[in-house]
Formats: sequence, structure tokens, C-alpha cells
Amino acid sequence: MQSVHCDNINKPKWQQPTGTELTAENLHIWRIPAMAAHIPNVLTTAEQKRADAYANAEQRQLHITSRNALRSILCTYTGIPAADIQLTTGPHNKPLLQNHAALYFNVSHSGSWVVIAIANTPLGIDIEYNDRHFAFTEMLPQYFTPKEISNIEEHWDPRAAFYSLWTRKESVIKANGTVMDELLPIPCIDGRHIVTEESGIGSWIVRSFEFARHTCSVAYGGDIENIMFYETDLILH
Repeated sequence: MQSVHCDNINKPKWQQPTGTELTAENLHIWRIPAMAAHIPNVLTTAEQKRADAYANAEQRQLHITSRNALRSILCTYTGIPAADIQLTTGPHNKPLLQNHAALYFNVSHSGSWVVIAIANTPLGIDIEYNDRHFAFTEMLPQYFTPKEISNIEEHWDPRAAFYSLWTRKESVIKANGTVMDELLPIPCIDGRHIVTEESGIGSWIVRSFEFARHTCSVAYGGDIENIMFYETDLILH
């Protein structure tokens, strides 16, 4: 029986990394400031070209930071120099690490932060800046069920509830690694939800947390027992 289980992590404890040993029971989440200093520039020519294509300077910087941080972080897990990390894509352009099929990762960035999730099981992560001026109510009928809309509207902070549920849906899509026609079928309210195999959603645990006016959700399978939260703006290679 397939299911999606959603809940929250209250006040995750961010710490400087003292080691990056990864076991089957652990999931690591990294956060890196968009304007992080000291991250070596190890972009490939193709990655730099994609970065240069961004007209918006903030989005361009987010892309550069996320790619450099990803390469540097993957270096600490694989021992491969950051510049030599071979990234490829699987079905529906899901990013993969070439020659390291058992190491899964996912990246998201928004506002002032980049987040990267690493584990030995399929996973997806999504972060959104909590924009106080974004008219989110206009999106509700298209992406949320009536029950989910009520959950948002009746919450003491509807905007926070929206971002929590939105990132949960997005993280499942990214973990699933498939293109789904719409976000609507993905359950996202707290609790366990049974889903059919025919839905293509799969079985996931989805956990949400907030920091610095950003909301983040991570979806994962397997038998994860511990989530470690790492922060750094200094990554060596």
C-alpha cells in the first residue's frame, strides 16, 4: 500500500559540518546563502553559459551559488574534485551523479538561500521565499483540493500554510522524478494519506520546516531515521 505522510520539523538545529559520513539511516540537508563567499568557482563551460543567460542578476547569482555549492558538497561525499564531478540527467531531467548511482541529491533555491539534500535513497527538496506581496489565493483552486484550501484559509497564518503545502507538493514531484500533469492529486495536509499505484505519486515521507522567512519541504523514501542540518558558506574542494 502506497502512502504520503506529511509533518513538520520545529526549529531544525543547523550546525557546521564536522564530517559527511552518510549511512542508509541518515539524510543531510545543507543551506548556503545565495551570496556565499569563498565557494570556489568550478562551473563547467555549459553551466556558466546557462548562468549568463539569466537576465535577472539575483537569479543568476542563485544559479551560480547552487551549482558551485552542489559540486563542492558532492566532492566531500565522493572524494572526487569538485571540478571533475560528472553530473547527468535521468528521465524527465532529474539530476543524477554519474558513476555514483547510490548517492541521491536534490537542489532548490529561492530568495536568499540554496538548499541541497543528500541521501542514499530517492528524495526531493523545495524551498520558497515567503513573499508577503504574492497573491497566492488566486492559485488555490488550480493546485489544491477543497479540503486543502480550507486547511489554508482556516490556518492562523494562511500564507505560511500555503507555502508549507506548496513546497510539499513540489518536493514530491522532484523526489518522484517524473513529470506530473498537475500538483492537485498530491496530498499535502499533515498526516498519512493513502494513494493508489495508478496515481504515480509513490510512497514518501514529507517533512516541512521554516527559517529566515523561507519555507522548505523534503520528500524521501527508505528508512531514514535522522535528518542532519548543515550550514556553511565556506566549502573547500
